[in-house]
Amino acid sequence: MYTNPAGSYLLPSKVDGVASFRVRAYGFADSTQRLPGANTGRIVLLHHAGRLEYSNDLPASAHAATIKWEDARIRSDSVSQCQFCHQFGYMWTRRTKTEDQWATVISRMEGYGSVITWEDGREFRRILAASFKENPVETVLTPDVSLELPRAKVRERSFGTGINYVHDVEAGKDGKSYGVDMSVDHLWIFDPRTNKMEDLKLPENGLPL
Repeated sequence: MYTNPAGSYLLPSKVDGVASFRVRAYGFADSTQRLPGANTGRIVLLHHAGRLEYSNDLPASAHAATIKWEDARIRSDSVSQCQFCHQFGYMWTRRTKTEDQWATVISRMEGYGSVITWEDGREFRRILAASFKENPVETVLTPDVSLELPRAKVRERSFGTGINYVHDVEAGKDGKSYGVDMSVDHLWIFDPRTNKMEDLKLPENGLPL
């Protein structure tokens, strides 16, 4: 649930009892408050106490931008073989790790199908260990409040079967949504205007995924 630009919200409900609200906003500490049903509640948030807390509120991309890639080819390999599946910079991946610890993570990912060179593996663990030290990111997020957001609705669309695994759905310029099915090497294309789903089989390329 989102508030309007003034910070007000309305939660229509016919359920009696006490509701627990967890409120979050960038730059403020989370607050949880229990309110009786059908009552008006006021929740006050406090600013973060320090730079690290503000930094932890930033999206993963802000932390990923601090990775010190030295070679464009190595960075490209990390995008195609690591970030196609995992997001660098979120709270788990940005924890401080030694090169040996990163080597263990990378070896596990190779077992899941990642295809990298010896040089990739060596450079990945060196650069990631040197980049992620849990230091605050010196940037400021200035999110805009959309008047449409409080009225936004999410529509889910089912497709395929239990074995289908669509990864990284992208919105195309043509208004359609595209997603690669890693389980059966298919491309799913959804057109929201017609509510139709198209299924295309990807050509064989000799790779495990």
